[in-house]
Amino acid sequence: SEYAHLPLILAPDKSKLSKRVGDLDATIQSLKKHGYMPEAVLNFLLLLGWNPGDEKEAFSLEESVKKFDFKKVQKGGAIFNEEKLNWFNSHYIREADIGRLANMAKEFVPKEFADSSMFEKALEIERERMKWLTDFEELAGLFFKLPDYPASKLKWKTSDVKTAGKHLEKVLGIMEESLGNGLEGRVMEYADAEGRGDVLWPLRVALSGQEKSPGPFEIIEVIGREEAIGRVKEAIKKISK
Repeated sequence: SEYAHLPLILAPDKSKLSKRVGDLDATIQSLKKHGYMPEAVLNFLLLLGWNPGDEKEAFSLEESVKKFDFKKVQKGGAIFNEEKLNWFNSHYIREADIGRLANMAKEFVPKEFADSSMFEKALEIERERMKWLTDFEELAGLFFKLPDYPASKLKWKTSDVKTAGKHLEKVLGIMEESLGNGLEGRVMEYADAEGRGDVLWPLRVALSGQEKSPGPFEIIEVIGREEAIGRVKEAIKKISK
């Protein structure tokens, strides 16, 4: 019989790989609990010691079976690169079928998130920013409950809170009048006239409670117009206190 194996996997310092690599527990069970996609781990392991001979890096299981060739396996040890593993995971989170991704992500979120009608919409938006499945709860919490925030967050750069309040009042009027699909167009028309940062920054913060979040219209698409109106009203109340 003839036997062959891929090169030994080494730690970044080229020492023998132990159970832990930096802060990461590298066992398969722990990688799953950490929020790694199975196809990301498989693709990452495939390229440890094997090179397809071109620049392509992401392979489906079927592609891997077709392309793999022992003649392209290196003899030296392969370095475990956590950054690369994370790149693969982000890639497969973005590319996965949304229904399958939702089923996997439900293991890492509170039941009220998983049972919400907003869950898949929020996941569709936030998966662009996710490195692991475990990221969703923190990133998407704003959709399910508006975080508390100070009124000072609503002001754009060198502007002031009172100006933010003026723009939010105008946007609120547009939101209350726009029953169809014309909301974004009308708000953007106002923002282009008054300054996009001055208008869109306070609107986004009013809807998210955060300085970093998806755009305001993406948030409205998930939470709905009525909830969005309520959040803008809360922001105006904060400013008027």
